[in-house]
Amino acid sequence: MYDYIVHEIRYSSVSFRQSGLIPQSTSNVLNSKMGDCKDISTLFVAMCREVGIDANLTLVNTRDNGDNNMYLPCIDFDHCIAAVNINSKKYYVELTNDCNPFSTMSGDLYYAQALEVRDQVKNDLIHLPKDNATRNAVMRQTKMTLAGEKITVQKKTTKYGINASYMRNNYRDIGREQQEKT
Repeated sequence: MYDYIVHEIRYSSVSFRQSGLIPQSTSNVLNSKMGDCKDISTLFVAMCREVGIDANLTLVNTRDNGDNNMYLPCIDFDHCIAAVNINSKKYYVELTNDCNPFSTMSGDLYYAQALEVRDQVKNDLIHLPKDNATRNAVMRQTKMTLAGEKITVQKKTTKYGINASYMRNNYRDIGREQQEKT
Protein backbone atom coordinates (compact mmCIF):
# COMPACT_ATOMS: atom_id res chain seq x y z
CA MET A 1 0.00 0.00 0.00
CA TYR A 2 2.84 2.35 0.87
CA ASP A 3 4.67 1.71 -2.42
CA TYR A 4 1.45 2.07 -4.42
CA ILE A 5 0.59 5.43 -2.86
CA VAL A 6 4.04 7.03 -3.05
CA HIS A 7 4.56 5.91 -6.66
CA GLU A 8 1.05 6.32 -8.07
CA ILE A 9 -0.42 9.29 -6.17
CA ARG A 10 1.29 12.64 -6.73
CA TYR A 11 1.72 15.10 -3.91
CA SER A 12 0.16 18.40 -4.90
CA SER A 13 -0.75 21.27 -2.63
CA VAL A 14 -2.85 23.70 -4.63
CA SER A 15 -5.03 25.94 -2.48
CA PHE A 16 -7.82 26.41 -5.04
CA ARG A 17 -8.10 22.65 -5.55
CA GLN A 18 -8.00 21.48 -1.95
CA SER A 19 -9.24 22.66 1.40
CA GLY A 20 -6.60 23.61 3.92
CA LEU A 21 -8.41 21.69 6.66
CA ILE A 22 -10.71 19.04 5.17
CA PRO A 23 -9.26 16.08 3.23
CA GLN A 24 -10.65 15.15 -0.16
CA SER A 25 -12.59 11.91 -0.39
CA THR A 26 -10.40 8.87 -0.90
CA SER A 27 -12.24 8.09 -4.15
CA ASN A 28 -11.39 11.56 -5.49
CA VAL A 29 -7.71 11.09 -4.57
CA LEU A 30 -7.67 7.67 -6.27
CA ASN A 31 -9.39 9.00 -9.40
CA SER A 32 -7.31 12.18 -9.76
CA LYS A 33 -4.11 10.43 -8.54
CA MET A 34 -3.13 13.54 -6.59
CA GLY A 35 -3.60 15.13 -3.21
CA ASP A 36 -1.90 17.06 -0.48
CA CYS A 37 -0.44 15.54 2.69
CA LYS A 38 -3.76 15.08 4.47
CA ASP A 39 -5.42 13.62 1.34
CA ILE A 40 -2.66 11.09 0.78
CA SER A 41 -2.43 10.16 4.47
CA THR A 42 -6.22 9.72 4.63
CA LEU A 43 -6.06 7.35 1.65
CA PHE A 44 -3.27 5.33 3.29
CA VAL A 45 -5.16 5.08 6.59
CA ALA A 46 -8.35 4.01 4.78
CA MET A 47 -6.48 1.31 2.84
CA CYS A 48 -4.81 0.04 6.02
CA ARG A 49 -8.11 -0.11 7.89
CA GLU A 50 -9.74 -1.92 4.97
CA VAL A 51 -7.32 -4.84 5.43
CA GLY A 52 -7.41 -4.78 9.23
CA ILE A 53 -4.25 -2.79 9.96
CA ASP A 54 -4.53 -0.28 12.81
CA ALA A 55 -3.74 3.15 11.36
CA ASN A 56 -4.57 6.77 12.18
CA LEU A 57 -3.95 10.25 10.86
CA THR A 58 -1.32 12.26 12.69
CA LEU A 59 -1.33 16.05 12.51
CA VAL A 60 2.13 17.58 12.80
CA ASN A 61 3.67 20.96 13.55
CA THR A 62 6.89 20.48 11.55
CA ARG A 63 8.90 23.01 13.53
CA ASP A 64 9.32 25.22 10.48
CA ASN A 65 8.79 28.07 12.93
CA GLY A 66 11.16 26.72 15.56
CA ASP A 67 10.35 24.72 18.67
CA ASN A 68 7.34 26.78 19.73
CA ASN A 69 4.90 24.62 21.62
CA MET A 70 1.24 24.55 20.72
CA TYR A 71 -1.59 24.38 23.18
CA LEU A 72 -4.82 22.62 22.31
CA PRO A 73 -7.30 23.41 20.95
CA CYS A 74 -5.56 24.92 17.94
CA ILE A 75 -5.19 24.46 14.19
CA ASP A 76 -1.52 25.37 13.86
CA PHE A 77 -0.60 22.01 12.37
CA ASP A 78 1.09 22.33 8.98
CA HIS A 79 1.52 18.70 7.93
CA CYS A 80 -0.23 15.34 8.09
CA ILE A 81 1.31 11.88 8.19
CA ALA A 82 -0.01 8.45 9.15
CA ALA A 83 0.62 6.37 12.24
CA VAL A 84 0.44 2.63 11.64
CA ASN A 85 0.77 -0.23 14.12
CA ILE A 86 2.42 -3.34 12.69
CA ASN A 87 3.45 -6.30 14.87
CA SER A 88 3.02 -4.22 18.05
CA LYS A 89 5.31 -1.47 16.73
CA LYS A 90 4.17 2.03 15.81
CA TYR A 91 5.55 3.61 12.66
CA TYR A 92 5.02 7.19 11.55
CA VAL A 93 4.75 7.27 7.78
CA GLU A 94 5.52 10.23 5.52
CA LEU A 95 3.71 9.72 2.21
CA THR A 96 4.55 12.87 0.22
CA ASN A 97 8.00 11.85 -1.04
CA ASP A 98 8.38 8.90 -3.39
CA CYS A 99 12.13 8.71 -2.68
CA ASN A 100 11.75 7.97 1.04
CA PRO A 101 12.08 4.45 2.36
CA PHE A 102 9.12 3.35 4.55
CA SER A 103 8.95 5.18 7.92
CA THR A 104 11.67 7.69 7.04
CA MET A 105 11.41 11.00 8.89
CA SER A 106 13.15 14.15 7.80
CA GLY A 107 14.76 16.41 10.38
CA ASP A 108 11.72 18.66 10.63
CA LEU A 109 9.62 15.70 11.81
CA TYR A 110 11.95 14.38 14.54
CA TYR A 111 10.45 15.33 17.88
CA ALA A 112 7.97 17.65 16.18
CA GLN A 113 4.74 18.24 18.07
CA ALA A 114 1.99 15.97 16.77
CA LEU A 115 -1.55 14.89 17.48
CA GLU A 116 -2.47 11.34 16.54
CA VAL A 117 -6.19 11.36 15.77
CA ARG A 118 -7.62 8.16 17.20
CA ASP A 119 -11.30 7.23 17.35
CA GLN A 120 -13.00 6.99 20.74
CA VAL A 121 -9.76 7.80 22.60
CA LYS A 122 -8.43 10.91 24.30
CA ASN A 123 -5.88 12.45 21.95
CA ASP A 124 -2.84 14.15 23.50
CA LEU A 125 -0.06 16.18 21.95
CA ILE A 126 3.12 14.18 21.61
CA HIS A 127 6.59 14.76 20.22
CA LEU A 128 7.17 12.35 17.35
CA PRO A 129 9.60 9.68 18.49
CA LYS A 130 12.18 8.21 16.18
CA ASP A 131 12.06 4.77 17.82
CA ASN A 132 10.92 2.78 14.79
CA ALA A 133 11.87 5.25 12.09
CA THR A 134 14.30 4.23 9.40
CA ARG A 135 17.59 5.56 10.66
CA ASN A 136 19.10 8.51 8.84
CA ALA A 137 22.76 7.69 8.54
CA VAL A 138 25.78 7.58 6.29
CA MET A 139 28.24 4.69 6.68
CA ARG A 140 31.65 5.14 5.07
CA GLN A 141 34.21 2.38 4.75
CA THR A 142 37.73 2.87 3.44
CA LYS A 143 40.11 0.02 2.67
CA MET A 144 43.76 0.76 1.93
CA THR A 145 46.14 -1.83 0.50
CA LEU A 146 49.88 -1.24 0.37
CA ALA A 147 52.06 -3.16 -2.11
CA GLY A 148 55.58 -1.83 -2.37
CA GLU A 149 55.34 1.76 -3.59
CA LYS A 150 51.73 1.29 -4.71
CA ILE A 151 48.70 2.14 -2.57
CA THR A 152 45.17 1.13 -3.50
CA VAL A 153 42.24 2.89 -1.84
CA GLN A 154 38.70 1.52 -2.01
CA LYS A 155 35.81 3.56 -0.64
CA LYS A 156 32.26 2.43 -0.03
CA THR A 157 29.45 4.71 1.14
CA THR A 158 26.03 3.43 2.20
CA LYS A 159 23.24 5.89 2.90
CA TYR A 160 20.06 5.19 4.88
CA GLY A 161 16.76 6.99 5.43
CA ILE A 162 16.57 10.61 4.38
CA ASN A 163 20.19 10.51 3.16
CA ALA A 164 19.24 7.74 0.69
CA SER A 165 16.16 9.75 -0.28
CA TYR A 166 18.28 12.75 -1.26
CA MET A 167 20.50 10.53 -3.41
CA ARG A 168 17.54 8.90 -5.16
CA ASN A 169 16.02 12.30 -5.86
CA ASN A 170 19.26 13.74 -7.27
CA TYR A 171 20.31 10.78 -9.42
CA ARG A 172 17.24 8.84 -10.56
CA ASP A 173 16.37 10.95 -13.62
CA ILE A 174 19.82 11.85 -15.03
CA GLY A 175 20.85 8.59 -16.73
CA ARG A 176 23.67 6.18 -15.97
CA GLU A 177 26.44 8.12 -17.76
CA GLN A 178 25.60 11.38 -15.97
CA GLN A 179 25.25 9.52 -12.65
CA GLU A 180 28.77 8.13 -12.94
CA LYS A 181 30.19 11.47 -14.08
CA THR A 182 28.51 13.33 -11.22
